[in-house]
Amino acid sequence: MGLTLVVGFLSELSEIDPEGLQARQDELAQLNTFLAQAGLPRHEEPPDCPVWSCDMLGYYGLHALRRVAAHLFFRGQVPPDVEHVGFDEDPLEKRYYEDHFGKPGLVRRLLGRKPRRSDRFEHLMVHGDAEGYYLPADFARVLFPADSLGIAGGCVGSVPRLQMECRELAGEIGIPDGLNLDSTDLEAAIESAGEAANGWRAHAISTYSCLALLEACDASLRTGAAIVFA
Repeated sequence: MGLTLVVGFLSELSEIDPEGLQARQDELAQLNTFLAQAGLPRHEEPPDCPVWSCDMLGYYGLHALRRVAAHLFFRGQVPPDVEHVGFDEDPLEKRYYEDHFGKPGLVRRLLGRKPRRSDRFEHLMVHGDAEGYYLPADFARVLFPADSLGIAGGCVGSVPRLQMECRELAGEIGIPDGLNLDSTDLEAAIESAGEAANGWRAHAISTYSCLALLEACDASLRTGAAIVFA
């Protein structure tokens, strides 16, 4: 199974799945109920806008970038080795999730307290990797609607916050200006799997994921549409 980023999902559904369109509109109504309860503005998803989408490099691609973020969070540096550790194997990524989703983290959230360390990279890390929304609105913490509302992924992130986090990661990885998803240099680096590479080329998969998320953020802020993980 793969992971796709979509901006303009109502427009897409109206063309490819009209029957599923109403279900998504009902879900958005529930989302707006939750936003109102949280004291946040409604999200008005545009029903007709240019659709932007991008296939990620599977779930591994997203977790490769999360691994970089976890190493920066705990050690203050990008991991020096090339990307060969699976996303279910890296101890620092596991530790980040434990700090936020383990028993101590859940108690702190229920009490309205911040995580033990900081909320750095929260919108990248503390979000589903298969479903969920990012809204083009600025709010500090990832939101967790009640399960009874039926919001896909059970979490809602902020596009401006995700954009800031990915820009920071791009700088730390050393992604050069002008590199984009269609760059032949990026394609070659991914195909070589980081062999005998350094700099951003040693983290080509993370680079791809970072650039994809940044493009999605740009499309979301330009159109007013949410980023949807699908």
